[in-house]
Amino acid sequence: MKDGWTWQEFYEIADKISKMKNKDGKKIYGFSTAGDTETYEHLMRNNGVLRTVDEDGKFLWDGDKAIETMEFMKKMMDEGIMPKETAGFDSQKVIDMFGDVEVGIYGRTGPYQVRFNDNRNEEIDAGKIDGEKIDFVLLPFPHNEGEKEVATGGGGGMWLFKQKKYKGDEHTENAAKVLKHLTGTKSSIAAATMFIPCSCNDVYPNLQESPAKKCMQTYSSLKQRMANLSRGHWIM
Repeated sequence: MKDGWTWQEFYEIADKISKMKNKDGKKIYGFSTAGDTETYEHLMRNNGVLRTVDEDGKFLWDGDKAIETMEFMKKMMDEGIMPKETAGFDSQKVIDMFGDVEVGIYGRTGPYQVRFNDNRNEEIDAGKIDGEKIDFVLLPFPHNEGEKEVATGGGGGMWLFKQKKYKGDEHTENAAKVLKHLTGTKSSIAAATMFIPCSCNDVYPNLQESPAKKCMQTYSSLKQRMANLSRGHWIM
């Protein structure tokens, strides 16, 4: 899939899947997604609508390309390729449908789902859960014919507002420093690991060495994992 795949190719594959049934005799939908705007936005970007507004402030979601994207999704619902109840689905509902082999393709997801699926397959092999093993593959979003394939990325951030009882520019500057720290690398590591330094001996009652030392060793290990992760080394 060097050049990605088109809406038409995606549609044809999803249509074939929607004619199938799982081992319980239930219909398998070709595609499903949560009932929010995220998948719609991804498909729009792959149909030439890269922004919500243009440089002049004109809203772009009511243009021809945006409407064409919505009509494409509606077509799949009308033809039974997507569930008509999509608007009422949350992401967990779609993941459950995929695990129960009630849908062949779903979106959006990411690399984390590969590990979740591998763990699920291992639990099935071990007899811990019932289910059908799935050979999980990540795919890019399809693009409309004649449009460029577009991948979407983003980063976390925070908003800073001036409230009614404004305390001056110095206070605003300090608040901005706090937000910058909270969204920085060190805080991201802390948030990801949910690590809180130990201060009481009863945290590790059977530990011969210092609890603080043990905690620092744990923190160093987690910090290294996060550093490796940021360089693209997936360590589970």
